[in-house]
Amino acid sequence: MYYCLICQKLHVVTKQPEESVFLTGFVFVDNTKYQAGLCLASDAEQEEGEERANAS
Repeated sequence: MYYCLICQKLHVVTKQPEESVFLTGFVFVDNTKYQAGLCLASDAEQEEGEERANAS
């Protein structure tokens, strides 16, 4: 399990190339330590935000 720093949710590691789980970053959630990372949804949300900004 890892904690996504963008969407702020816990995710199961799927080992997809687009998924980034940091080896040295950790976050505590309910007194449990999880590795920090960035999920696939984070990339999609960021791209949508950029498209909306460019459309304006």
